[in-house]
Amino acid sequence: MALLPMFLINTSLGKDKNSCYSNCILQILRRTQDFKHQIEQSDAISLFEKELKSIFQSEGSGEKKSTAVLRSALGNDFSSGTQQDSKEFFDSLMSHLRRLNPIYGDIHWLD
Repeated sequence: MALLPMFLINTSLGKDKNSCYSNCILQILRRTQDFKHQIEQSDAISLFEKELKSIFQSEGSGEKKSTAVLRSALGNDFSSGTQQDSKEFFDSLMSHLRRLNPIYGDIHWLD
């Protein structure tokens, strides 16, 4: 299996400090076909959905994207620049998406 190119920013300074936990989850989600399909097909009405769609659409472009907008929308814990738990980020991200659009509750994770 070929390595996926890095496309998310992770630095030791600024708004993307210690963002590896969010980058990890987004790397997994972009390889989850059902989820990726839902994002690509969504009308992306909210800023959150638009940002997530933009991140996914940047794949293969060589452009590195920041997860700062997503992390900020999920709360201070995720935008503080401190290390966070990937599972907690995933749970918050999915909960937020389901509140925006119930269709995200219909994703089949084990297909």
